[in-house]
Amino acid sequence: MIIEDKKFVIPFVIIYLIALFFIKDFPYLMVFVDFLILIYFTHYSRTIANIFFILLVITTFFVIVKFKLSFIILIEETLLFIVCNISINRFNNILNKLHIVEENLAVKRIDEKLQISNGETSLKHSKDRIKDYKYLIKELLDLGMIKKRKEMLKQLLKVSSAFFNGTGYILLFDDDKWNIIDKFGRETINLKSFNFSSGILKDVLIKKKTLFVNDIDSDYHYTFLSGIKDINSVIIFPILINYQVMGILKWDFSSPQEFAYHKVKIVQTLVHFTTLNLSLLQTMADLEKVSIVDQLTQTYNKKEFESRLKEFIKSQRKLSTSLALLMVDIDHFKKINDTYGHLNGDRVLVQLASILKKTVRISDIVCRYGGEEFAVILPDTDEQNGFILAERLRQKIEKNIFYLSEKTIRVAITIGISSLSNTNYTLNKIIEAADKALYYGKNNGRNRCIPYSKLTKKE
Repeated sequence: MIIEDKKFVIPFVIIYLIALFFIKDFPYLMVFVDFLILIYFTHYSRTIANIFFILLVITTFFVIVKFKLSFIILIEETLLFIVCNISINRFNNILNKLHIVEENLAVKRIDEKLQISNGETSLKHSKDRIKDYKYLIKELLDLGMIKKRKEMLKQLLKVSSAFFNGTGYILLFDDDKWNIIDKFGRETINLKSFNFSSGILKDVLIKKKTLFVNDIDSDYHYTFLSGIKDINSVIIFPILINYQVMGILKWDFSSPQEFAYHKVKIVQTLVHFTTLNLSLLQTMADLEKVSIVDQLTQTYNKKEFESRLKEFIKSQRKLSTSLALLMVDIDHFKKINDTYGHLNGDRVLVQLASILKKTVRISDIVCRYGGEEFAVILPDTDEQNGFILAERLRQKIEKNIFYLSEKTIRVAITIGISSLSNTNYTLNKIIEAADKALYYGKNNGRNRCIPYSKLTKKE
């Protein structure tokens, strides 16, 4: 490092001249002192070095003149100085290069340490991601084992909480107007406060993709939900079935968030897998419904009727309770079909089934047994109470107006009633007994209710 501080030059020269006075009788010592000072300051101060180079030449010349030394000495000393100066400059250059190399090595070591640190950080992040993906695989398997929609959605909310430290909840909709019909998670949420006409909620429902806001205060697109306080960040996942938004998974945060990309993708995968399972459950439910429900009247079909009746008989036998069966038949239904057509006959069947379902209890089972014949299973009901219900049904049907395509008509029914108490607790016996009572009523004037016990008394 070269020192350029000129304020020290004059004092140093004065000190040098005083010293020179005391050694004036020693010429070679004078030259030697000048030479040493020159070498020293060549490294530290170019200004002083240049001054002492001039002083060295003057002193040497003075010595030669005064002491009559050979001029060759002056040349030799001058050459010696030049050589020494060159050597010193080269030495300084080497020192500077060594200093630069040392600095580069230090920078390289720092870079290596940073790379190691970054590598360790990257390795930690990779391990965390692997851990998250393992957790995802495990939870996907667990989700696949759940067969109920409500439990599946609750599990989705629980699993997603492993990736977000906030408040999560699920909202379910019933149609394209986004009417909320159910919720999971946050209990204090005000459903009326949600604004689906603008902001991020509308974007999610229309675009049908995941959206998030890192900082609500800095995002002018976001419409604040007045019913939920202290929200500064939000992420919303749409729950789709057949590409229709049936709900959302929403996470609220009290502070601005930087959402990790891989965590968002993991939760998206969980939501997508859940929706696939929900679609599968819905398809299975629809198939099951088709297999057990009469598609015209939306009552149970004959196969499901026999299955339910068999289970009821087994249960009633164990508990020693009663069970009644109604067999309902529309009077002169063939005439209705022949007169008004089969489409109008179907309309009569649909309206009759609706009246039956609305009149009986929730625990009672209404089935279409075949053609214009219906069956009604009445658990915990004896024959007498079964007759009372049958008579109420008959009167209601008789008073009802049935609407056809172009006109209205009235319809009458005949009902046969049987119970476990008079059929020895067997499936075929109870159906056969109700059928016998039904056809007895059909053969004896129609539009009436006949209990099977009435036939046995006559026999």
